[in-house]
Amino acid sequence: MVVGINIKSKTKVNIMKRMLLVLSVAALSVGQANASLLPPTGVQHELSITIDANGAVTEVLNTDPNVNKYDTATHTAYLVNERPANPVKHAWMYAVFNVALGTTWIPAGNQSFCLVTPDPNNYLVSETGKEWQQSGSSMQYLEVWQTWDIKPNPQAESFDLSGFFANNSGLTLRSLDIQTVCVPEPTTVMAGALLLIPFGVSTIRKLRRHSVA
Repeated sequence: MVVGINIKSKTKVNIMKRMLLVLSVAALSVGQANASLLPPTGVQHELSITIDANGAVTEVLNTDPNVNKYDTATHTAYLVNERPANPVKHAWMYAVFNVALGTTWIPAGNQSFCLVTPDPNNYLVSETGKEWQQSGSSMQYLEVWQTWDIKPNPQAESFDLSGFFANNSGLTLRSLDIQTVCVPEPTTVMAGALLLIPFGVSTIRKLRRHSVA
């Protein structure tokens, strides 16, 4: 069962994080993370969900409720995109899992974290960051952050979390937040900045002339 709550207000900021704080309030943590992988600014698409002990999914935020979804059977989230002119898609994910009590989660050498597949699938996907930590008063939570760049901007993308559940990992997904935004190429931004330099120089010269006069 999926319960949908479509929140369009810009005050949605940190709704998911406030809920996750309830899950992950703790003074102790172990792992490879400093929560430095921050979500992108100017988010265009987002899917935030929580999953209760019975497997029921609640959509905390869904910018495209008729399309975006999370499939509990395949452990896969699907997000649709707009098609703006900007050629690069930034994607950010934050997931919280329950860990079997008394265990420490250590990724295997070939551990598959979340895998992103763009649609169409002949686009280039680059993982730009990955961090995790185990937290909670009994180390009962695993928090995972991942970021990607996708070139060019695809029509949609799937986020496959099934690797977390392979080999009897003992993990249970409790919440998931995925955000995407389309941005210019870094070289395009730099070129635009360089074009502004002559205008800045001329402005400084004019100000100097006025101050001398």
